[in-house]
Amino acid sequence: MLKVVKKIDAQLTDRLSCGPKPALLRALFVAITRLGEMAFLWLLLALGASIVSGNWRYVGCMTLGQAGLYLLVTRLIKARVKRPRPLPLRQSRDPYSFPSGHAASSVMGAMLLGHWFPAFATLLSSIAAAIIYSRLYLGKHYLSDVVAGMLIGMIGGILVLLLR
Repeated sequence: MLKVVKKIDAQLTDRLSCGPKPALLRALFVAITRLGEMAFLWLLLALGASIVSGNWRYVGCMTLGQAGLYLLVTRLIKARVKRPRPLPLRQSRDPYSFPSGHAASSVMGAMLLGHWFPAFATLLSSIAAAIIYSRLYLGKHYLSDVVAGMLIGMIGGILVLLLR
C-alpha cells in the first residue's frame, strides 16, 4: 500500500514540476522560494506590521510561532522521517524533504498576518501559494511534503492565535 502511495505521489509531483525549466521561469521560482527561507518574509512582514501599528505582539507571536515550527519540522519530523528530496540538491543545509518547512512557515505566516490584517489576506495567501508551488516546481519537494507542511502550518497558526 505504501509503495502505491509513494508511486502516485511521485507521479503527481512530476506533473506539477512541469518538466524542463526555461531559464527565466527557473530564476523567478528560485527568487520566490528564497522568500520563504527561514520564514524571512513572514518575520519581516510581522516586524513591519509591528512598527507601523506600534503593537509588538505581531512580531512576537510570529517569531515564537515560526521558531516552534522550525524546531518541530526540521529537528523532530525531518530528522525522524529522513525522506530524500525528489531531485538531489547540490548544496543544501537540509537533504530531507518531509515535511516542507517552506509550506509550513508560509501557511502559518499568511494565516496569522491575514487574521491580523484581513484586507491583505488574499495577497498574503497568494504569496504563500507561490512559495509553496516554487518548492514543487524546482523539484525540492514531493506533493505530500508540501501538503503535510501546509497542515502543520495551519495547526501552528491556530495554536498561535489560541495562545496569544
